[in-house]
Amino acid sequence: MSAVHVPLDAPLPDDVGTGRLSGILRYRRWPVFSARWLLGRALVFGAVLLVLAAMSALGTAVAGPGLEAGLVAGGWLLGSMMLMAFAGPVLAGFVRYARWPLKRERVGVVLAVALGMGIAFAVDRVGSARIDAQIRPAMAANAPALAAQAREAEARANAPWMQVAGVGIALAVYFALGGGLALAGYAREARQWEHARQQAAMAAMAQARREAELRLAALQAQVQPHFLFNTLASIRALVEQDPARAGRSLEALAAHLRATLPRPGEDDARPSSTVARQLDVAASYLEVMRLRLGERLHVVVDADPEARALPFPPLLLITLVENAITHGIEPLRGPGEVRVEARVCRDGDGERLAVSVVDSGVGLRPGVGGGIGLANVRGQLAARFGERARLQVANRPEGGCVARIDIAMEALRDG
Repeated sequence: MSAVHVPLDAPLPDDVGTGRLSGILRYRRWPVFSARWLLGRALVFGAVLLVLAAMSALGTAVAGPGLEAGLVAGGWLLGSMMLMAFAGPVLAGFVRYARWPLKRERVGVVLAVALGMGIAFAVDRVGSARIDAQIRPAMAANAPALAAQAREAEARANAPWMQVAGVGIALAVYFALGGGLALAGYAREARQWEHARQQAAMAAMAQARREAELRLAALQAQVQPHFLFNTLASIRALVEQDPARAGRSLEALAAHLRATLPRPGEDDARPSSTVARQLDVAASYLEVMRLRLGERLHVVVDADPEARALPFPPLLLITLVENAITHGIEPLRGPGEVRVEARVCRDGDGERLAVSVVDSGVGLRPGVGGGIGLANVRGQLAARFGERARLQVANRPEGGCVARIDIAMEALRDG
C-alpha cells in the first residue's frame, strides 16, 4: 500500500497520535504543522510566554532602568521566544501545504525547521546584544550592586566549561521549543496514519470477504429454479418416450443435488470447499445436461491429484460450467464438448492453481453471455484473494470459449 498525504483540514483519527487530547492540548489532535495545529500551539505558547515576558519586564523595571526599559526587555523576550517557537514550524507548514511528493516533503519539513531555528538564533543573538547595550548603562547608574552581580555572573559564564554547557542548554532549548519535538511528532504521525490506513483497508477487505461468504452461504443452499424446473420438465417428457433415460436422468439429478447441498456439520457462515468437491458438483451437473441434450454433449473432467486436494471456493466452477452450457453448447447446432481441467502450474509467475472450463460452443458474442455470473466470480475472487487471483475469459481460435481461474498457491494457503 503506497503512502499518501495526511489531510491537513481534518482532525486526526483517535487511533493516530494524540487524537484523544482535549483542553489546552486539543491542538495536537490536528496534523503537525497544519494551520489549526499552529494556531492552537500559538495560543498555548503565547499565554505562557506572555507571563514570562511580564515577569521579565517587571524585574527589569525594578532593577533600575525604569518601566520603559522593562517593557522593551519584556517585549523582546516575548518576540524572540515566539520567533524561536514558530519560525521553523511555520516554514514547515508552508512545506506541508505545498503537497510535494512525500519523500520531498519530509526532507523539506526537516530543512524548514532547521532553517527556522537558525533564523531565530541569529535574530535572538543580535537583538539580545542591542537590548543589553541599552539596559546595562542604566542598570549600572541606578543599581550598581545589581550591575556588579551581573558582571560577576557574566565572568563566570565566560569560563570554557560554562560556555560548553551554555551552548548545550541553548541547543536543547531551541530543539525543544523550535520544532524538534514537533518533528518527532510529525514522523510518528506519518507512521501511525499509514498503520491506521492499513488497518482500515484490512478491515474493509475482511468485511467484504465476510459479505461474500454470506452470499455464498445463501447461494450454496439453493438450487437454481430454472435448472431444476427445466430438468424435471425434460424428465417428465422422457417418462413416456424413454423410461430408461428418464430413470437415469432422475438418478443424475439426485446425485447433483447431493453434491450441491451443504453437508451436515459444515459451517454455513463460512463456506469452504475443495477442488475435488467442486469438480464433483460440475460433473454431476454436466451428467444431467448430457442426459438432457443426448448426443449433442460430450464431457471431459480431468484434474491432477495434487490439484484435487487443494481448497477452492464453492460455486465459482459451477458458474463457469453453466455459462459454457447455456451460452456455448445450447445455442450450437450440432454436437459440442465441455472440458473441465484443474492443474497446479509452476512457471515464471510462481506456483498457482489453474482451473479451466473449455467448450467448443458458439463462443463469446457481444451482448450475450454470463455477464452477471462472471462478474460475481470476479467479485468473489477479489474478496477472498485480492490481486492474487484472476479470471480470464476468451474465445478459442478453433471455436468455442475458455474460462480460466488462476489462484496463487500462497493465497490458497492463507485463505
